Amino acid sequence: MVLMFDKKSENIQEEVYQQLLSMDIAHYEIYIGISEMVNQELDFPKAFDQAEDALALGKQLFSKHGKYVYSYPDMGIYRTFSMLQKEGSLDYYINPKLKKIWNTDEANKDQLIQTLQVFLDEKQRYKNTAAKLHIHWKTVKNRITKITKMTGIQLNRPEEALDIHLSLKLLTFTSEQNI
Repeated sequence: MVLMFDKKSENIQEEVYQQLLSMDIAHYEIYIGISEMVNQELDFPKAFDQAEDALALGKQLFSKHGKYVYSYPDMGIYRTFSMLQKEGSLDYYINPKLKKIWNTDEANKDQLIQTLQVFLDEKQRYKNTAAKLHIHWKTVKNRITKITKMTGIQLNRPEEALDIHLSLKLLTFTSEQNI
């Protein structure tokens, strides 16, 4: 089903979903992909592709979180990952230092990866990370120290921290694809 709107709305996702629910189709599981706004008929194929990509990415990454409406502009870095994936292997783009954790025999490697992901998501704040993970901040500090010693990652270098953060998101993206 393709829907077209002649207006730009701040909350188009919610409006679309509420309109569909009012159509007596609530007993169906509905997922919606929304493209960027287009102004010409010539751009419809591009918009359709974007809506399809938003739908595929959204279902893959966010449906388990109770989201059913996915907007292409809101897919953020995952749009780039999807485009890169169409060109070839995404493994090439993952920082080799991060792969040292992934390829280790450590029993708690998933825990280390999760800690590093949350630590970077929380702007490298130990207490915020600890609160999100429901652990003591010193445990976070010990894990981050272990990770930096194991890998040589230097989180005090902004470019490297960004590269690692993007690599972690890419790992999440590729692991979600393999489920």
